[in-house]
Amino acid sequence: MKRGSFSVRNFIGEVSLSLVLLLTFNVQLSAQGASSAEILAAMRSAMGQFPAAVVSFEFVTRDGKGAVTGDYSGKVATQGKAFKMVNDEVEVFCDGSSKWILNKGAGELTILPNDTTAVDIAENPVGFIARLGSAESGFKTPVKPKDSNGLWVIEMSPSAKRSPYKKVVVSLNKADNLPAVIEFISADESSYRIEVKEFKRVAVTDLSAFAFPKNRMQGVTVTDLR
Repeated sequence: MKRGSFSVRNFIGEVSLSLVLLLTFNVQLSAQGASSAEILAAMRSAMGQFPAAVVSFEFVTRDGKGAVTGDYSGKVATQGKAFKMVNDEVEVFCDGSSKWILNKGAGELTILPNDTTAVDIAENPVGFIARLGSAESGFKTPVKPKDSNGLWVIEMSPSAKRSPYKKVVVSLNKADNLPAVIEFISADESSYRIEVKEFKRVAVTDLSAFAFPKNRMQGVTVTDLR
């Protein structure tokens, strides 16, 4: 199900973020005394435990008044820094080095470098999650998480004044420490919320499977920004 429209940049961020939500960890945290740093460290330390996976997710965007402006359900295949998402409107391929974005309706393919040093979730989703809780994350982490209905809730504020987000809220299931929801809230109170529905392990494949097929470049307008 989908509704509303999204900019390509926001779409990449939302879909890319969903792929990293598959990252799970087995570190068991105490129900009492667990700090936000411990929870995020557990998440970071377990990145890579699933060499390849497919994640089912849902996200909803809202305007500053809380009205739903768009929603989408989908799946993302991911393997390390590579990922692939295909739906009726947009296809996003990334082999870890380059990123291909196909706007099907416009017949336009944009090729970008995959910046692994960027702290922006839209540019480098894996790196963004891996840095949460560290000085390089771009967000301040509270000492203690909130305890809410079986979830650890960590509400982070940006370190930079010009951040596009007022806060990022990460919720994790206390039972197994799996990420449940990540919500980005802007200064104007608009937001997008991503909820993990399912993830499953799949066989590791060659990274070439995450590159946009060359034989499909015929008939589309290609803009290569690498």
